[in-house]
Amino acid sequence: MDDKLTVAEALKHARHDFLNKLQLIKMHADLGKTDRISGLIRDFADMAQVQNCLARLEMPETEEWLLTAGWRFQDIEFRLECAGKEGAPPHDAVIRDSLEKLFVSVCEEMDGGTEAVCTLRMCGDKEPFCLEITLDGITPAVPDAPDGNLEMKWMQSAAPAVLRITPKTEG
Repeated sequence: MDDKLTVAEALKHARHDFLNKLQLIKMHADLGKTDRISGLIRDFADMAQVQNCLARLEMPETEEWLLTAGWRFQDIEFRLECAGKEGAPPHDAVIRDSLEKLFVSVCEEMDGGTEAVCTLRMCGDKEPFCLEITLDGITPAVPDAPDGNLEMKWMQSAAPAVLRITPKTEG
């Protein structure tokens, strides 16, 4: 799938998403549902905070992959969380490549009408950087890390499965 989006394509998707959000706000305004409008604005602000957190991790290739994955893998609803203050910049490209392999595999395992929900959580506040991936209903094979410098393992066998990706430590 490694179809990298051009800047123009990414902006097209971003404009579409932005217009959808404006239409939701207008619809709720027309219906007089101001409480729902407040909730939507809060959700949009929370997503902006997640995006700022991703930028602070100084992993631009992983950040780009995470922010465009929903446009490329449209059968998967991606939910992003970021609690990290420290990324793993030396492992940026290999993490991006591993995510790509994993989600190509996930899409191959899904049947045509299935939609999946995936939560991607970046950790690294009090512990070393890690990426936790929760997939509802799907437990694909773990791809090999391209350079062998990542540890990737399922944290539980029952659904939802959690895949934890961490840089290998010396020693």
